Amino acid sequence: MLATVIALLVLGVLYNAYGATGADFAAVRLTGVLQLIGLSGGLAAVIVLAARRGVGRDSAVVLAAVALGLVGLNGVGRT
Repeated sequence: MLATVIALLVLGVLYNAYGATGADFAAVRLTGVLQLIGLSGGLAAVIVLAARRGVGRDSAVVLAAVALGLVGLNGVGRT
């Protein structure tokens, strides 16, 4: 999964650099769609792995806490 996340991040940066500007790395956007998909997939994998290590009711508590945290962070940093 780590390789997929890194590949999406690199491909996203390269696509943004070579897409419209023609190899202009000064105007690269680091928050492109591919980068966000890669980060979201990596975060989801970490959450799933953490939940699988939990046993019984603890797993549900961890998932509920993560869900509430993500809902709370929704929109942070947007202007």
